[in-house]
Amino acid sequence: MKFYQNQHPCDVSCQLQPCLAYALSGELLHQVVLPSMLGQQDIIEEFIEMMGSWGEYAVRNKASANINYFLASGVDDFLKTGRVVEFPSGFYSPIPVPMRCRMLELFCEQMEKGMIDGHLINEMEFTIDSSLVIQICGKDAVHFIYCQPDGSQVIMRVTENSIVEAFRGFLMGLKDSDNVCTKEETIAFIRKKLENIS
Repeated sequence: MKFYQNQHPCDVSCQLQPCLAYALSGELLHQVVLPSMLGQQDIIEEFIEMMGSWGEYAVRNKASANINYFLASGVDDFLKTGRVVEFPSGFYSPIPVPMRCRMLELFCEQMEKGMIDGHLINEMEFTIDSSLVIQICGKDAVHFIYCQPDGSQVIMRVTENSIVEAFRGFLMGLKDSDNVCTKEETIAFIRKKLENIS
């Protein structure tokens, strides 16, 4: 079975939590992967290779860095649960608290380097269902990822051009709206959260 088969770096994502995929390193993954998965080393290695390719893509394409919209409550959710919303929870155990903090700090560093263009959303004006991740990958598809209560996921890939263009246009332009924070405000918010923990 291919894990996240044919998945590619997305241009825009909208979800409860920050996009922490780039911060889930191979070293960390080996520490939290469930024992039942240890016999499936090919899946683990493929996952690590995929994350590395995403990171390289982000470095090469700084001018068009992944725009990531998320909620303040999503930061709290990750700090509380140790779960990364993009990945099925049946794949790994909750990430330890110190590593959660490190991942959020890495997310801030990646924003400062131009790898990710992260933006907090004003939850009073615009909200996101906690079970849904929306990803725009290139100009060809929009992915709707539904995270089910049992930790599994259902992924729907839509390639109808008019639908892709509608979602892409809205989400690409959302960062210029008064309903989202700037990248600098977003970094400051996350680091303030981390200061309160330590």
